[in-house]
Formats: sequence, structure tokens, C-alpha cells
Amino acid sequence: MRPHAIVGPDDRVLLPRLLRAVRTGRVPLPAGGTARVELTDVRDVAAALIAAADAAPTEVNVSGGVALPVRDIVARIAARLRPDARIVALPRPIALAGAAMLEAIGRITGREPVVTRYGIMALGWSRTFDLSHARDALGWMPRIAPIDAIDHALDARCAA
Repeated sequence: MRPHAIVGPDDRVLLPRLLRAVRTGRVPLPAGGTARVELTDVRDVAAALIAAADAAPTEVNVSGGVALPVRDIVARIAARLRPDARIVALPRPIALAGAAMLEAIGRITGREPVVTRYGIMALGWSRTFDLSHARDALGWMPRIAPIDAIDHALDARCAA
């Protein structure tokens, strides 16, 4: 199973970082958020794992099946938390260099960096996936739209 960009109420990777940035009012994004990514609802990942339990061993991509510009994902979060938040476009090389510096500081201080090079690569370059093998081998396709995944995660976090 190769799930990509899992989003859910207990997400500890992608969503918390985006929420933190939105709450500051300034969201620095590589290439201004033009990259397209496929978010995957955690409930779809669970359904894919259940389908895989009854299938022959194989490798499959698992994603939400819809590529959204990162800018649109941030706008969805901002609409709920801080409508005045604005995106600040960063050139990809500068974003990567900044993340590398934050990682180095994190190693020295023992603190988790606000952003990592992996995070910059995940949000700075488009990544889409062919889900036909998951459909053919597991009988699985995503059921939850990425926008609904964001809303579900935000609803759970705001209720907590």
C-alpha cells in the first residue's frame, strides 16, 4: 500500500503544519501553491487496507483520486479558520534551503522543524497517481472527495 497525503482528524503530518501556517495569517508555499496534490481521506485508506486483506499480495497506490492545487487546499482551510490569511509565494530552491536550515536547527535543539524538505517537496511539485491497479486488484476506489476529507478533519479538530 502506498497511501499519499493522508488527511484525517488525527493527522500529525500535513494538516497540523498547514493549520499552524494559516493561523499565523501568512502561508509560505513553494511556487505559490500551484502544485497539484492528491489528498487521501483516512477512511479511504482504511477501506483500501480492508480490501487488501482479502486480495493477493500486490503493490497499489492509494489516494483521493483528485488532484487539487495546494493553493486551493490552503484556501479551504483559511475560509474556516482565518479568511484573511494570505499565501506568500516562495521559489522552490529558497523553500528547500530554508527547510534544510530548519531541519539542522531542529537536530541541534531537539525540536521538530516547522517544515521539512520532504514537506516542501510534497507541496511544491505536482504528484498524481494512477489508481487503476487498486481498482483492478482490490476492487477499491476512493469514495471521499479530498475537500470533504479536509472538512471532516477540520470538523473533528474544531469540536475537540
